[in-house]
Order: sequence, then structure tokens, then C-alpha cells
Amino acid sequence: MPDEEWGRLVDAYEKSGLRQPAFARREGINLHTLVGRLGRRRMRKREAVVSPPEIRFKELSLSSRPGSVLEVHLPDGVVLKGGSARDLAELARALRG
Repeated sequence: MPDEEWGRLVDAYEKSGLRQPAFARREGINLHTLVGRLGRRRMRKREAVVSPPEIRFKELSLSSRPGSVLEVHLPDGVVLKGGSARDLAELARALRG
């Protein structure tokens, strides 16, 4: 069956509200082939949605007292702590590299 026809069948399944076996029986198609086609479509959708986050850095001038701790909060929730801005920047680059 051409890919275009499978695309229409997968669309129809997703709108049908039926369970996979019932839909496959109704349409006269192989259940395992339907499951495979659904998996491929879902994989393509996930790949299209997942994009690397934009990493933004802002240059700051820091004057720290000896013994003070700096914190860097990354967009994904990771928190880096340390006493050296240079070391924290290097660590952030290594984590994103």
C-alpha cells in the first residue's frame, strides 16, 4: 500500500476512537503493520517537536569576596555553584558542548 494511503489510514485511526485491533479488523489491514506505522508517525512528530534549547549567556562583571559562592542557573534547571566565574563558565560550556 502506498505511503499516502497509510497516512490516510493512520489519520482515520487517530480520529476513530477505536482500539488498534478493532480498527485493523474494520479496515482489513494487518494489526502489526498498523502499529508500526503509528510508531513511525509518533517518532517523526517527537523529532519535529524536540529542538535544542537556545542557550543564552549574558556577560557580567563580577567582583567576589574571598570565600563567596557564585550560582549560575541554567535554563534546564541545572544550578552550578563555585567560587570562580571563569571556572563556572568553563563548566557550563563543557556541559553544553
